[in-house]
Amino acid sequence: MYHVNTASHCRSVQCQVIKEQKFWMRAMATAESEFLEKINEDFLVCGVCSERYKTAKVLPCLHSFCEQCLFGWVEKTCKLDCPVCRRSHQLPQGGVAKLQSNFFLDQLVEEFNRRDSGSSKSTCDACLGEGGKDDVRCVECSARLCGNCAGAHKRLAASRSHRLIAMDEYVSLKDKDPSLIQAGIYCDRHTDNQVKFYCDTCEVPICSDCTVIDHRIPEHKHRYLQDAAGEYKQVVEKTIKELKVKEKKNDDWKVAIQKVVNKLDASFSEEEKKLQDHVTETIKEITRRIEENGRLLMKQLKDKYETRKDDLTAQLEALDIIANDLANAREFTENLIQYGNAAQLMSAKKNVDAQTQELYKVETGSDPVADELMMFTPCDDYCETKSLGSIHLVECSLTEIPEFCRCGDDVCLGVCLTLEVDLKGLKDAIEAEMIGPLSQRETMTIEDHKNGTYSVKGRTMIEGEHEVLVSLWKRSVCSSRVKVIPKKGLLFELSRKCQGLVEIDGPYGIAVDQIGNTVVCEFKREVITRLSPYKDFHRKMEITHGKYSKVHKPLYVGISADQKLHFVTDIKNKKVLVFDENLQFIRSFKGKIKTPRGIAVNPTNKRVYVADDSLHCIHTFDQDGNQIKSFGGKGNEDGYFNSPEDVCINKDGNVIVSDYRNHRIQVFDADGQFQFAFGSKGDGQGQMQNPFGVTTDRHNNVYVCDRGNKRVLKFDPKGVYICRIDNGEVKKVSGVCVTDDEPFGRVIVSDYVGNSIEVFAQ
Repeated sequence: MYHVNTASHCRSVQCQVIKEQKFWMRAMATAESEFLEKINEDFLVCGVCSERYKTAKVLPCLHSFCEQCLFGWVEKTCKLDCPVCRRSHQLPQGGVAKLQSNFFLDQLVEEFNRRDSGSSKSTCDACLGEGGKDDVRCVECSARLCGNCAGAHKRLAASRSHRLIAMDEYVSLKDKDPSLIQAGIYCDRHTDNQVKFYCDTCEVPICSDCTVIDHRIPEHKHRYLQDAAGEYKQVVEKTIKELKVKEKKNDDWKVAIQKVVNKLDASFSEEEKKLQDHVTETIKEITRRIEENGRLLMKQLKDKYETRKDDLTAQLEALDIIANDLANAREFTENLIQYGNAAQLMSAKKNVDAQTQELYKVETGSDPVADELMMFTPCDDYCETKSLGSIHLVECSLTEIPEFCRCGDDVCLGVCLTLEVDLKGLKDAIEAEMIGPLSQRETMTIEDHKNGTYSVKGRTMIEGEHEVLVSLWKRSVCSSRVKVIPKKGLLFELSRKCQGLVEIDGPYGIAVDQIGNTVVCEFKREVITRLSPYKDFHRKMEITHGKYSKVHKPLYVGISADQKLHFVTDIKNKKVLVFDENLQFIRSFKGKIKTPRGIAVNPTNKRVYVADDSLHCIHTFDQDGNQIKSFGGKGNEDGYFNSPEDVCINKDGNVIVSDYRNHRIQVFDADGQFQFAFGSKGDGQGQMQNPFGVTTDRHNNVYVCDRGNKRVLKFDPKGVYICRIDNGEVKKVSGVCVTDDEPFGRVIVSDYVGNSIEVFAQ
């Protein structure tokens, strides 16, 4: 039996806990220090003096430097060229001092300087701790103040308007959103006033005095700085997305050109080996002249290789410069949004807009400048020709590449072949094949036009991206991708007759989300169904209303632009039901709705539009269910309805309504102002009878369920008839939606009588 000293054991455990706490505190301090140091090195160091910025100035190319560094640079070079990207800029009147100040960087530098100088001590900066520890912090002065000094600070006229924040709140805001605790920017002309307005006419932040002195209404239009910054922030976020797309496109081209470089290297290595082998075999019989001739041919081969390698390298370097410019503009705007406040954001607006507009004009997609196949053709009879062979280039390119082909139709392309010398038997040496998305291979026929051009032809029944590959002497020389799309007409249907899929009962309104899921209102079964994308139709989710035993008579569904909300009209309860992205019930609203039918969400103003059959009008709500207005009324004049059935929104935010008993489609702007109408009663082209579901595609073409004529019609954005989508496969069409497939979206139609969902190719 062992005896344990309990007190000693407890002290040992306590010491171990203290050691672990100290270890984690040191680790957290080290991580914070490394993070702050990274910001200091990557973002706050001038590219000229390699020190922290002192009065930072930003150039139109969005690179920032110290004012004194720029002054010396201009004095030395006699012009304003960016020290980083070497772009030339116009020096403003008044010199370097009149360049745009980078308030964002200046305030970050001031914060870091204050941290490094030891100003993080917890004593009052005014009385140095005599009045007690610091309780508050002045945002404008960046000073720590005790309670007594804070009161005096607020009584002084010079600091009466300063913003004081309790230290606990200051620390919380600093971690949550640094822009909320940064000092305000004061007007250059009225130095006692903060800039709180933004002049849209002059595109500059201004103070309240400026609004009545230098920027008077009506010559100038101004608004609150925060409102302008909020609106512009959305523009900048969209700009960042577009810049990322261009970066991705530029990187893709770099990869494509690098592949050509690799192919060039491989071609050189292979032909070099072939040439060396031939020289080695022949040198046994012939001496110095063979070696001399071999060296000459090797030089020709290397010269051609190096010339083309230099051209491709120069092209890659040009794309690198574009990539750096795109990355710099994107990083600048990202940092500005993440760390800057409203004044800093709007101060940089002019330069950001100018630089991004310049970058939009830059062409990031270009074909390789050199893509010839190098070939060494040996000569077997050296004694007669006095040469081991010849070096020549074969240039091959595909022409007349179709934008797309349909399954079962011929895929035809042209081939242009250029050689430095005339080679015999070339027709037998050229081959072509088509490789499908699952690596299926189809041999293509070749027609020789006797002028260096050929035609290749093939056919496939497989949908998707295919690669047409042309080879010369079993070596690939050029290729291109061709998209094969289905033939027009019905692709397949989802109905009770489809074994192993899913039973549909009374489908009415339908909508498709951004990833291809189809949401269906099943009127008879009183449920809402989400189906997987059309390539693999099966039931992914089926929901009922959490408040009732089931959803009562759902008619139409509309999906918000961010895909997070689904709005469903319930005709029995005369309400609009709102569900989240998982089809879980959130809330419902009614407003002045009497008989709800079609519903849609406008991506431009985020409003919800509901067609009311009984009141013959369109109601508009915000997404919280607050009614905004209604437009329409019963009648057959423009802008009036007789039982409006469905409503949809195109990419421009225009509202499109199927006017059921007036046998037409009416188009309004987002505020309900009538634009135009098209269609008339009948069964001819462009005519319709009792139009039901209506939708648009990404090109603003309009699709209409012509219920009375049992067909689906397509019109252009101006209402001009284009074609009929179905070939008589539908019975009583109710709803319609269109996917975003290239080059044509697939049309998905709900057939109420046939209890089916049909998918058509255009």
